[in-house]
Amino acid sequence: MAEFGAFAFGVVIGWFTYFTNRYRTGGVQFSDITTLVGVIGGGAVTALFGDAGSALFGAYGLGLAVGFFAYFAVLVVMVQKSDGVFTWTWFLDGRRKAPKDDETTDGSRGSGTAMDMQFPGTVAQALEGSAMADVVALRDRSVQGTFDALRDLARRIGGIDDPDQRPGLVRSQVELTTRQNELLALRLREVPDSALVRDAIAELRKIADELIVAAGEMRSSTDANATATTVLDRMTRVIGILKKTFA
Repeated sequence: MAEFGAFAFGVVIGWFTYFTNRYRTGGVQFSDITTLVGVIGGGAVTALFGDAGSALFGAYGLGLAVGFFAYFAVLVVMVQKSDGVFTWTWFLDGRRKAPKDDETTDGSRGSGTAMDMQFPGTVAQALEGSAMADVVALRDRSVQGTFDALRDLARRIGGIDDPDQRPGLVRSQVELTTRQNELLALRLREVPDSALVRDAIAELRKIADELIVAAGEMRSSTDANATATTVLDRMTRVIGILKKTFA
């Protein structure tokens, strides 16, 4: 029964992941990869499975794939049933036939398409030379550092011999995942260049460097909880600066 529950949970998350990407309004960024990895194996998910081991996670992973591709399969069927209003070109750039005289698309929710996506190189070119370019780079660097810390923390949890130490490490894993998701959810805005902005970027760079150093120590640290606390503190400070000045 537990495996079926994990599978069903994965189906829901997979379906919603495709749905979210379909209706996204922002450009594609490198940090999206870490978000997807967090969905697949984030601490909040693995913590739900507890000591159940690989069976439940395997069922969750299968459900995630089924839900994700089932959404696409449903779209394919609906396009085929549209009597030519939509064709395979809709999946590329959103092409469709004009509505009939008694039809309208007013109030409808537009969907993202492959050709509409703005890839990282384009984003970087658009921001090149602006303060926001530094801010985005530092945000993504902090996300990557936290992802590295979470990866090594997961390895330590999986190889732990003393079960009494597991709950504390899992709590640290969940807290780091929560902070990482909070950072990814921030909507940054361009702000006029000023001394205050330059000071904020300098402080952000310093804290991001400290976060990267702490994350690099996770694999070999003798006290993983203390290292996770350091990473968590730096993540919290990064979020604070971004919210105060750039969000």
